[in-house]
Amino acid sequence: MVDSHLNDRTESILIGLLRDDDPVAVEAVLCSTRAEDLAAAMGHLPATEQLQLLQRVTDKEIAADILTHLGEASVAAMSENMSVEFVIDLLECMEPDDATDV
Repeated sequence: MVDSHLNDRTESILIGLLRDDDPVAVEAVLCSTRAEDLAAAMGHLPATEQLQLLQRVTDKEIAADILTHLGEASVAAMSENMSVEFVIDLLECMEPDDATDV
């Protein structure tokens, strides 16, 4: 079970990073936080902000892992604004079962 306090704190940090627009800080937080925790916190953000954060992850394997942990509604909403190239990059980093689910 994921600690909801951790999700609240992570969500606050993510919102702050989006507002500050500090790519180095965003990358540091996104790459040092578990994908499950990021997905849980990101699930409370609008799809546009979720996508902004996901696109800032330079390690596509980490981004793909985050995407696999996001809810179906979040993935569907974000996918409307994803480039085909970005989707392909992420799908190529996933296990076949996860890629099929996405």
